[in-house]
Amino acid sequence: LIENTRTPPSPAQSTQATSKMVSPAQEERANRVEKAVTEAVDFLEKYSNLDPDSAEEWRDPDAVFTKLAEARSNLEAAWNFKTDDAEEDESASQLDEARFRSLYMDMITSAFADVLESIRSEEGDELDVSVLVDCLQSGMDFMSNEEKDFFLQDQDGAFDESMDDSSLTPHEERRREIGFDVGVQS
Repeated sequence: LIENTRTPPSPAQSTQATSKMVSPAQEERANRVEKAVTEAVDFLEKYSNLDPDSAEEWRDPDAVFTKLAEARSNLEAAWNFKTDDAEEDESASQLDEARFRSLYMDMITSAFADVLESIRSEEGDELDVSVLVDCLQSGMDFMSNEEKDFFLQDQDGAFDESMDDSSLTPHEERRREIGFDVGVQS
C-alpha cells in the first residue's frame, strides 16, 4: 500500500507563496500541473488500496490502464501548457541568448585578439573560420544559465568594477575567477 505521510500545501497557500515570484502564466501552468498531479495521485491511491482479486474496479484491467494513460496524458498536457505570456517569455529568453552569444564572442575575441591574429596570419586562406568560431563558442556550453545572466548583468554595468581586491565580496571574487573581468586589472 502507498501511504502519503506529507500533507502538501493547499492551492491557496501555494499561490500566496509563489505569486510574488512568478508571472501569471507560470502561476496558471503551476495550477494546471497541481490539478493534474492531484488527480493522478488520487487515482493511484485508489487503485493501490484495492485488492486486485476481489475489487470490482480491477475486473476490467484494460479500463484501469486506459484511466492510467489518461492521467499520464493530462499530466503531460499540464506540464507542456503554454500561454501567450509564456511564449513572450520564451522569445525574450531567445533574445537574451542571442545577446549573450554576441557579447560573449566580443569578449573572447577581444581577450584573445593577438592569438587570433597570429592564427590568421599563419593559416591565411586555409583557416576554417566556422571551426574557429565553433571552438570559441564552445565555452558558452559550460556556463550555467545563472552565470550567463550574471555575465549579462555585468555587461550592463550592474556591478562597480572600481573596487580593489581587498573590498571584493566572495561573489565578485568568483566572478573574476571565472573570467568575467577580462579587461580589468586585478
